Parts: sequence; C-alpha cells; structure tokens
Amino acid sequence: MVGAGYATLWAVAEMRRKLSGQLRSGAVQITVIAPKNYHSFHGWTAEAVSGVVSSSNRRSPLRRILRAHRFILGRVVEVNTDNQTVRYQCPHSDRFSYLPYDQLVIANGSYDSSDRIPGLNEFGYSPKAHDGVEKMHNVLINNLELADSMPPGPDRDAQLTVVVAGGGFTGVELVSNIAEMFSSLEKYFPVLREQKPRIVLVHSGDEVLPVLQPRFPKLIAYTRRELDRYGIEVLLNTKLEKVRNDEVELSTCEKIATQLVVTTVGQMLINLAGTEGFPRTNNGLVETDKYLRVKGYSNIWAAGDAAAVPCVTGGICPSNALWAIHQGRRMGNNISRVILMHETLRPFKFRGLGQAASLGVGKGVTELYGIQLTGWIGWIGRLFAFLYVQPSSAYAVRLFFDWVFYALFGRYMTSRPR
Repeated sequence: MVGAGYATLWAVAEMRRKLSGQLRSGAVQITVIAPKNYHSFHGWTAEAVSGVVSSSNRRSPLRRILRAHRFILGRVVEVNTDNQTVRYQCPHSDRFSYLPYDQLVIANGSYDSSDRIPGLNEFGYSPKAHDGVEKMHNVLINNLELADSMPPGPDRDAQLTVVVAGGGFTGVELVSNIAEMFSSLEKYFPVLREQKPRIVLVHSGDEVLPVLQPRFPKLIAYTRRELDRYGIEVLLNTKLEKVRNDEVELSTCEKIATQLVVTTVGQMLINLAGTEGFPRTNNGLVETDKYLRVKGYSNIWAAGDAAAVPCVTGGICPSNALWAIHQGRRMGNNISRVILMHETLRPFKFRGLGQAASLGVGKGVTELYGIQLTGWIGWIGRLFAFLYVQPSSAYAVRLFFDWVFYALFGRYMTSRPR
C-alpha cells in the first residue's frame, strides 16, 4: 500500500477483519510504505494552529495503528506493473529497494502546491506541509510577543496582520479560529487591547465555501455573519499574485504588509513513475471503476485524493476524509474478496453524510443529509464525529482531554523561539 492516509488505514482495518485467519498464518501480508511514520488528522487544523488542541496529538503513530503489519518508512518512486514491483527509497539513504506485490493500493494523496505563486515557497505557510501547523502556531505567538514590545506604527501593524488564501472550509476555519484566538488572548497581551489585528481572507471565487453553493444558503449566510462579527476582511474575486518577506501583492494590485501568509489552495497530486499509462481525468486523478480498481488493471487499486472514484449519484466522489474512509473500507473489502476468491466484488455506493466546519467554539456550520445546522448543535456534532473517526483510540482520548484542558485552562500559548 502506497501512502498512509485515511483510505489506506481503513482498508487495512477492513482487511484485518476479513482476513484474520490468513494474516495470523502468514498466508497474507500487508505492507504499507509511507514517507512519515504517523497519520496526520486534518480535521482540527485550525484548532491546532490557534492553540486549542495539541498538534502532536493529531498525529497517530502508524506502528501502533498497523500493529503487526509491515510498515516501511520510505518514499515510493516508481511502480513497475510488468513485473509487479515498487521501487522505494528510505530516508537518509541513496540506495533504492524493490518490493513485489500481488495487490497494489495507490493512496498517496496530494499536497498544497506553493510553486504557482512567486515567493510563497520562501515566505508562506501551508497547513499540509511538514510541520506546517506547528510553524503557523509559532509564528502567530511569536508575532504577538514581538508586537507587544513594539511602538505603534507600520512595523507593528505587519506583525498583527494575517493573510489567508482560499475561501474553502480550511481557509474559513483558519481565519475564524485565529480571530477567536486573538480575542481570547487580549487579557494576556496589552497590544491586543490597544489595536485590533487585521485578518484578510483572499478568495478567487464570488462567495466563500463554494462547495455549499447553491444548495445551502443558510450555512453560507451564517458564515458571512460570523466573519463580519470577527471583523475579518473577505476579498472575493481576488488572488495572491506575489509574496515577499514583508508583504503580499494581490491581483487587484493592492499590497498588504504582513508577517504571516497562509495558502489553502492549489492541491497537487503526487505522481509516481510507471503510472503514466493509468487512465486519468483532465486534472490528473487516477480513474477507477466502481469497485475501486484502476481502470484496465485487475490488481491495482486507488482511493483518496489521488483517485477519481465514480459516485453512485453521478460524477466523481468529493476529495475529503469522510469519502476516503468509506472508499478505504470498500477497497479493503474487495481486496479481501479477491484473496478469498469470491466471484463477485461489491461496488462503492456511499452517498455521503454531509460536511462541517468550525468558525470557533460553539460556532458550527454543518450539513447532515441535507439538513442545515448552525451554532452549538452543528459544532458538537462535528466534535464527536471527528473523535469517532480517529484512527487511534489512544489519540482520540488525548484529543478529548485537549478539549477538556482548553475548557478549564484555555489554549496553548507557548512556541519555539525564532
């Protein structure tokens, strides 16, 4: 299995259930190859950036989750479909190794591309980058500390200015939770009582949360009201054009002095050598059939961000954690059926449950089976849903106590020094 995201882990769990006897006897072996030895849960990115939950508790150790299954810390660089092998490289090694496969799962996901905007690699941040969440939290706290020691003026203004690109769920959650963080820290930082920070959300579309349009106007209206109450500037039909070490330039030619620029747009696929012949969509997703097999191959499977899985209601499935989890379950079930030599596979028929975002504690935006929920009821539903889908029960407990700690003592305020 290439990658250790949601699809992989839930596929492994399903295969563990279906193939328990074969796994115990050694007749079947599951091997997962991933470049990191932990699974990152992205559901509470904004809460980790703003210090509500510990970022380290969002990382579940793969060796704990995978138990006795084989895990290789490395990066797959090539797939050879002719001799059924993958070539991979372990960290800090120049040597390549080869591993044969009978069934291959490609679920290596995507990453936030920062190459499209000049300067973003050097001076910007991405929540999906390695240590991106921790770095963003550190910058927020360090900028506050620095601003608190500075006299009023443009330099202090830049320290208290945050620019986030992307008006989807991640971007909206980030600006809302950062605004809530600044408000809650006023009693500790005099500068926050003297001057209101500037938070700017830059979005290329004509409305935030485009995935909710046009079916859920109530949720979008609630979101806009909360953003207005926070005092967040929403710049629609606007893009980042250039990022410098002390400012950003927008497509409207406006320049904003800032010390923190975050991008939540521009996802790029991780393409593997040897997969060039796989059927793909126009945007590069690997096309699968309704059983999660790559079209044209009987023993290669794909799911998650990297795959275009046909949806039972038409089109292809959305790219998010919930859909990846259900794809992983069906994929694991079908691989098990192949190994057990069942004659038929089962198609992927998941229709979705809904989607949710948090605009701060008690400010939820949730769509559940088409029902629009806002406020505390939407927020609490999201909280327990995220705890439920944690791949490690031990880390689900840790995250639960993070919320208890927050309720009793407030958010994390420490950072690594610059």
